[in-house]
Amino acid sequence: NPRVKDSSWCRRRRPLEASFKADGIGEVVLARDVSSNGSDVGDVLGDFAGIELLEGLTSNLFVIYKDGTLRTAKCELVLEGYARSLVLKVARRLGLEYNMQEQIMLQDAVDGKWAEVFVTSSVRLVLPVTSVVVPEYSVDQTGNGNARSSSYRGIWTRDNDVSDEKSYAARVYEEILNAELFRE
Repeated sequence: NPRVKDSSWCRRRRPLEASFKADGIGEVVLARDVSSNGSDVGDVLGDFAGIELLEGLTSNLFVIYKDGTLRTAKCELVLEGYARSLVLKVARRLGLEYNMQEQIMLQDAVDGKWAEVFVTSSVRLVLPVTSVVVPEYSVDQTGNGNARSSSYRGIWTRDNDVSDEKSYAARVYEEILNAELFRE
């Protein structure tokens, strides 16, 4: 249940952090395979067509598409964080339309449809993402058949012409700080 991340969640996420949060990796994003082949996400990371991105281990994920729409995972799939709710309140004021039925698909990044990515949390509020990478797997040498991430492949990098000051993430952050939202 994504709405209830109790103390056991901290214990359950540690192996994910240990496996995937190498130097230079700021957040690990949870994903699910929504294709009809029923594979594990780890089995299909070479084929991004059916991979939906949900949320980070300690954050909510937002993607702004080049068509001006904002996407984040459906409420029933993620923890509805406070910072997430603030972003959704200010999004339309900034000209961003969002539709909770649209998924954040990893293939869209490969296809060049993403303009910006940012994560939110109550500690970081809004944090722009400069690149998205996925693990490349190799078979564990112990012979138990487990896949291990040995390297990372770049999937998306923010355009150089989008500075932190010009980004929607910065504008969302400023709007939240300047708004009366904290008093609601």
